[in-house]
Amino acid sequence: MSITVYNKAKELAEALSGSKELNDVREAEARMLEDTEARRIIDAFQEKQYHMQMIQSQGQALTKAQKDQVEELEKQMVENPLIFDFYKARQNFELILQRVNKIIGESLGSDPECGCDSECGEGPCGCNGCQ
Repeated sequence: MSITVYNKAKELAEALSGSKELNDVREAEARMLEDTEARRIIDAFQEKQYHMQMIQSQGQALTKAQKDQVEELEKQMVENPLIFDFYKARQNFELILQRVNKIIGESLGSDPECGCDSECGEGPCGCNGCQ
């Protein structure tokens, strides 16, 4: 890798690290993790999610009760303002990353006019996406 490309990549990384959007994610995450109720919901969701992935990896289907439990935890996550704020901040930062990737892709010859929202080349336009 040429020094110029490496230096530009470092500049981009530093700009992203110092961005308001990433700072918002970090602050929202800290508030969320400091809150006992938010932490309880997240821990319960992660535990349930892990358990369900184990069941599915063994080729077993999830029961309606198991699906309902996850839906209830998802509802609690959305209704908790600290968790909601964290996910919203993370979504905003991920949008910045997507836009940066699009700019890089366009400069490397990807077709910006294809209108494909697929990131994996599965869209109707036939673009290569992330393949």
